[in-house]
Amino acid sequence: MSDVWARRGSLWAGAFVLVLLADLPRHVPPFPVDSMAMPVGALTGAALFCALARRSIDWRGLQRSRTPALLRRALPIAGRSAYEEAIWRGLAFGLLIPIVGAVLALVLTTVAFALAHARRQGWGAVVHLGTGAAFGAVFYLLGSVVAAATAHVTYNLLITLGLEAERGTRLFRPIGTPASGAYAAPTTRREENMMDEREKTVSTRESPEALELTGVAKRFGQKEALRGVNLVVREGEIVALLGPNGAGKTTAVSIMLGLRRPDGGTARLYGADPRVARARRVVGATPQDVAFPWGLRVLDVIDLVRAHFPDPLPAAELLERFGLSSVADRQTGGLSGGQKRRLAVALAFAGRPRLLVLDEPTAGLDVEARRDLWGRIRDHASNGGSVLLTTHQLDEAEKLASRIAVIDTGRVVASGSAAEIRARAGLVRVRLTAEALPRLSSVVETQREAGLWTLHTHDADQLVTELVTSGTSFSNLEVSPVPLEEAFLELTRDRS
Repeated sequence: MSDVWARRGSLWAGAFVLVLLADLPRHVPPFPVDSMAMPVGALTGAALFCALARRSIDWRGLQRSRTPALLRRALPIAGRSAYEEAIWRGLAFGLLIPIVGAVLALVLTTVAFALAHARRQGWGAVVHLGTGAAFGAVFYLLGSVVAAATAHVTYNLLITLGLEAERGTRLFRPIGTPASGAYAAPTTRREENMMDEREKTVSTRESPEALELTGVAKRFGQKEALRGVNLVVREGEIVALLGPNGAGKTTAVSIMLGLRRPDGGTARLYGADPRVARARRVVGATPQDVAFPWGLRVLDVIDLVRAHFPDPLPAAELLERFGLSSVADRQTGGLSGGQKRRLAVALAFAGRPRLLVLDEPTAGLDVEARRDLWGRIRDHASNGGSVLLTTHQLDEAEKLASRIAVIDTGRVVASGSAAEIRARAGLVRVRLTAEALPRLSSVVETQREAGLWTLHTHDADQLVTELVTSGTSFSNLEVSPVPLEEAFLELTRDRS
């Protein structure tokens, strides 16, 4: 550790010396702004960041941020920024001006500046053509590399603050954003790499909604998988997404997780596009079908997933929490179906996610493990986390979810609490004991078991009136809302 700090100290000292040396008089306009070099540079860097990121700075959020942690992350970046300006502007640009002229010197050094970052950032380094030109212009116009270094340091420090926002402090807010809050999602890896630094570093918590689908449409050939789906999952909510096979649930979840691009509408994770890697780091997901490398141990798989997150849960805690401690050293190929499912769900919790997306999480679990997982999900929501749950077990949805969304043929056909879903279906269940029943016009469905009749109707009052006026002898009359399962079947009934 001491060697690391020694190297960093040498870098900062070298940067400081180079800035001083490079600030010797050059063949640049001697504008009388020497005393204003640092203030003008700072304003330029801040303006450049806000323009590229389309964000303004929330100073109250900045005051609430963790200053010591910020300083530890900011100082090395400040040193590297000053060092780069001393090299590219103070030395390279300053030396080229009297040889090739200011314009060509600016072009050459800006291109070289971007190419120097291409090895590490790939196409993402394209943004350095703009930032390098801005820093070079500051140097040329003010005649001071200190001004350019201050602009570069300010710009990179604001990016560093954007990373702090991922940890819960809101430091930036959108400016000049369209009403939909959308931007074009990348369709390929190359396009994602070319996205500028604003979408890869600013906060993923700028929206009170954990997840939001707005008018999302998706087509596969001639089939419309999704047709204008609107869905919101707020912080602290457990939302169950229900639907028959082929209704569009899997497609919707794939778009939520950035695995597919919508043909229309927008998808947002805490205000960011889910196709951006940083946005997905606040999400933990369990797909319905999970395949593990059969030769890896359970602990190996957990450590592999934990390595993708900056602050994961300890492996021992995950093993204990999900009942996997006894099989930690067992190869995944030797696990039972229930153990594999517990491992899949454990991996969703590995990165301390803000949002959980769980597809049939209790499939294959015994009663005890199922109820234990329900408790884990409730605890996550009670601590401010959000959960989107897809399940075919309607009792699970009714017990867990604060809100239920029913999707059918690519549309959300109902959304609300379990009671509201039952009311939306418009059915009432009437039970009675009778030897026989007359023809009843208001009955939708009839079931009989021994002498007990179960009738589904949209108008219980009319049904009872018809029974009384018919003179039918009956007893044990009971009128109640239909169970969620029957409401679900009514809402998704094929009426073609």
